[in-house]
Amino acid sequence: ISLLIAPALQSVRFGLLSLPPNLLPPLVMFGLWGYTVGRVGLPASMISAIMLGIVVDDTIHFLCRYTRARRIRGMGSERALQYTFETVVPALCITTLALVTGFLTLTLSPFGMISSIGSMSTTVIALALLLDLFLLPSLILTVERRDPKRMRKSALLLLILCALPISVGANEISAEERGRLITEEVHYRVRGFGTSAAQLQMTLENRRGHTSVRQMRFKLLEREGGGFFGLCIVDAPPDVRGTALLTHNHSDGNMDQWIYMPALRRTRRIASRGRSGSFMGSEFTYEDLSGGLGLEHASARWLRDEEYNGSLCHVIEYISTDLSLTDYARRVVWIDRDDFRIYRVDYYSRRNEFLKSLAMTDHQLYRERFWHATTMTMVNQITGNQSQLEWRDIHFGVELNPHDFDRHQLQHVR
Repeated sequence: ISLLIAPALQSVRFGLLSLPPNLLPPLVMFGLWGYTVGRVGLPASMISAIMLGIVVDDTIHFLCRYTRARRIRGMGSERALQYTFETVVPALCITTLALVTGFLTLTLSPFGMISSIGSMSTTVIALALLLDLFLLPSLILTVERRDPKRMRKSALLLLILCALPISVGANEISAEERGRLITEEVHYRVRGFGTSAAQLQMTLENRRGHTSVRQMRFKLLEREGGGFFGLCIVDAPPDVRGTALLTHNHSDGNMDQWIYMPALRRTRRIASRGRSGSFMGSEFTYEDLSGGLGLEHASARWLRDEEYNGSLCHVIEYISTDLSLTDYARRVVWIDRDDFRIYRVDYYSRRNEFLKSLAMTDHQLYRERFWHATTMTMVNQITGNQSQLEWRDIHFGVELNPHDFDRHQLQHVR
C-alpha cells in the first residue's frame, strides 16, 4: 500500500510515514487478543489483512490534504497541519464512528468467530484513528523540520507502541484464571433459554452387546436469579412407567433431587451420597443428570488447547473442592473454542481412577443461539457398559411454570 501512496503523493517520505499508523493497530490488537484470549487464531489473521485496507483510508485522506496545503496553498508545516485538522479530521471521526458502530453489532453474534471479528475490527479501527490524530502529525513535523530532539521523541514513541503488543502478550493469565473465564463463558452461552422440553430415548448396552431401551420426557425451566428446575419422566417400558426424577438446581450451586417410584407409590429424596447411584440402571448417575459445570464446589484449570474430532478445543480440568457432594474427584472437559460447546467429559475417582467418559455429539443450533448435543454416550471404562441418550423433538419456549416442578405433585405427573 505504501508503494502506491508514495507515487500518488509524489513523496517517498510520506509513503514511508504511512506505515506506522497502519501497521501498529493490528500489532497492538494481536497483543491485546493474546492477553485476553490466549491464542491468536484464524479470525485475527483475517482481520489483520482486511482492516489494513480499511484503516489506510484515513491516513491517505490526512496526507493528501496536508500535501495539498503545502504545495498548492504554500502553507508552512504547522499551518498545513492545522488546516488538515480543521478540514479532514471531523470527517475521519464520523466515518470511524460509523465503522465502529457497524462492526460492534457483530459482537452480538452467538457464533464465536463472528463475535471475535467484530471485537477485533472495532479495536483496530479505533486505534488507527488515534494514531492518525496523534502519531502521524508528530512524524510529519519530525520529517519536515528534521529536528533531532523531536526525532528522538518520535522514535521513542514508536518503540513504546511496537513493544506494547509484546509486553501485553507476555502478561499471560494463569491457567486457573483462564479456566474460570472459559467456564463462565460456557455458563453465559446457555443462559436465557427460559423453558424447554424434549423426548429422550435411553439405550443401555452391556459389554456383551445386549441392549434395553427406555423412553422418557424431559422438561426444563430456568429460574430467576440463576439455577433451574428439571423433570425427567419415564414412559416406557411399562414396568417403570411413571418414574419421575425432579431436580432443583439452585443459584449457589447446591441442588435437591427427588425420585418418584410408582411401584411403591412414594417420593424419595435423594441425599448427597445417593447421587452417585445409577439412574434406571444406566451409566448415568443422578449427579450426571443434575447438569452444569459449577464453580461453586470445584476449581477450574486450563490444561491445554488441542484438536478433538476436527475442532480446536480448550481442555479444562475441574477439581472438586467438596467431596461430600460428589464421587468425582476431578473431571476433564473438552470445550469447543469457537462456540463453547462441550464435546467430552472424563470422570475420575478419588483415587484418580478413570471411571467413565461422556461423548456429546450431533450438536444442533436452536433459536440461532443455543447449541444442544442430541446424542450423549456415557461409557464405563471399568465394566465396558455404555448408555446412550438421544434427544428428539427439542422445543424452546414451551409453557411451563414452577408448579409443574413441585415435588408434592410427582405422583400426578403425566
